[in-house]
Amino acid sequence: MVSETVRFDHSAGSIHSVFGLTKERAMEITGSIYFTEIDKAYTAHSLFDDAEDAPKEFTTKTGILDTVLGEVRNDNEALFATYEWGKHITLSNVKEDYKMMCGMMTMMYMMANQDKDKFIKEFVKRAEEANNESDD
Repeated sequence: MVSETVRFDHSAGSIHSVFGLTKERAMEITGSIYFTEIDKAYTAHSLFDDAEDAPKEFTTKTGILDTVLGEVRNDNEALFATYEWGKHITLSNVKEDYKMMCGMMTMMYMMANQDKDKFIKEFVKRAEEANNESDD
């Protein structure tokens, strides 16, 4: 049972800390979510003339989450990834500025030459810069 392995710090001041993650690891997981979604869509589009012909793990929300969950290290990271994925889906359906930001993630994917490590490093760097600017 997950409740036996997951520990939350309910007194923590940030969501990543509640899950027991460092800020950097949380950003890596979030970056991996963006990368995986973009990469699967890009791959499906590149390999198939009709998206309906692509395997469902390339075109469904659960296929993306399944891939990300295969990369996490423990149950806390899995729950955090699920939380972030749900947040991403919700925001991308309701906030126009978030949709624009997702478009910028696609540009960053192309600039990283579809390299996951490069993408995630750049994502973490930009997220830290944005956090530093908001702290000022």
